[in-house]
Amino acid sequence: MHPNVNYSIKILRDLGKKIARYFDDRSQHSSEVEFQPGPVSFLNGIVDKLFNELNRAYDNPVIIDLDKATALELQSAEHHEIWGYQVLCGYDNFLNNIPLFCLTLSNFRYGQVQHAVIYNPLTDEVYHASKGMGAQVNGHRLRIQPKNDIQMAYLNRVQDGLLSPINNCALRLLGSPNLELAYLAANRADVTLHHMADSINITAGKLIAREAGAMCFIHEGATKRDQLVLNGSIEHLKRIIDTLTQAAGSN
Repeated sequence: MHPNVNYSIKILRDLGKKIARYFDDRSQHSSEVEFQPGPVSFLNGIVDKLFNELNRAYDNPVIIDLDKATALELQSAEHHEIWGYQVLCGYDNFLNNIPLFCLTLSNFRYGQVQHAVIYNPLTDEVYHASKGMGAQVNGHRLRIQPKNDIQMAYLNRVQDGLLSPINNCALRLLGSPNLELAYLAANRADVTLHHMADSINITAGKLIAREAGAMCFIHEGATKRDQLVLNGSIEHLKRIIDTLTQAAGSN
């Protein structure tokens, strides 16, 4: 395992334990007034701890928030190595006491992601991947195993009605895109769909899914915002691409 992955796991586990304790304590209070600090102040403190840890381990590291960065900023950065983080992927779930969220940390070189870690603090699951080296969860290798019949597939979706021509598929929206991609890699889902405009903040999930054998297809839309990124096995993507093509032709 690459040293950057090892250290990323250590950081995210330490921070994740703090987030899990806060989540459990906060969910037991019916009033926000009773519970302090508020979630924004608490998460800002977590970000500060993340910066402190990376600055302690590396010499003047460049650290960016992937929820605010753009792909162009990553590619045009003067620095050879960059750390990109999401302190909480699934923020709305966290606020509403829904136990589906994760932390992510990605390591970039020359604008390309090389290593990525996703940590689910409530299940203590660590998903990680290095480019060209495969993906793992808690020491077990991940490899996508598509279902023979797409009618039995689970599809994580972002747009109502998009896959309505495929009857009987189980469609669900978890509210944590990186966790959805991690679940794809672990065969808990079969296809994920995400808006192209939001793709930079799912960098960690995309690398893990790709290293587990997922293919990626970009469905062109009328605008960049309408473009969709589909991830899954080649067998399932072929069927969905045909469905999208037929639907577009009938409009």
